Amino acid sequence: MKLDKLFEKFLFLFKKGTSESEDSDSTSLRRSRGDRKKLAQMGPIRKFWRRYHLTKMVVILGLSAGLLVGTYLFAVAKSTNVNDLQNALKTRTLIFDREEKEAGALSGQKGTYVELTDISKNLQNAVIATEDRSFYKNDGINYGRFFLAIVTAGRSGGGSTITQQLAKNAYLSQDQTVERKAKEFFLALELTKNIVRIKF
Repeated sequence: MKLDKLFEKFLFLFKKGTSESEDSDSTSLRRSRGDRKKLAQMGPIRKFWRRYHLTKMVVILGLSAGLLVGTYLFAVAKSTNVNDLQNALKTRTLIFDREEKEAGALSGQKGTYVELTDISKNLQNAVIATEDRSFYKNDGINYGRFFLAIVTAGRSGGGSTITQQLAKNAYLSQDQTVERKAKEFFLALELTKNIVRIKF
């Protein structure tokens, strides 16, 4: 008799447990179906942002860093007096002797400023054909070659337009760094806005 009661109790508990697990399974199934339905209703961009939380943070941090660096470089270009280009190119390094008398001067990377009218038309055309064929059409930057130079940290070479070379020689160093290349980019845009290109 006791065994019968125990057996009945066992069956009751077993049925109860089975029904509870079925209920929980059906609930979780409903939830998963609901989640899938929500995802299906979302657009592709929202689906991506919901699924990839870590990627989301990396993208946000990367964009923030890029914005800060871009703002800084833009400010550097804006604060540079590009209209005083002639004086920038004329800048020399003075050398003094031990008695503090001027002994000489070095032009270094700056070179010597020459008026455009003093340069022959053939030489102008030769420089443009060699260095920057799109000189009269571009806005100071050859974007494809510029970003290639950034990716290769300036090692690819030949990525600078004439305007970029002018910005480098007048205001920057010869260092092959990403920072110098980025400053050169903004200065070239600023030069293009402020200085008219004369075509003879």
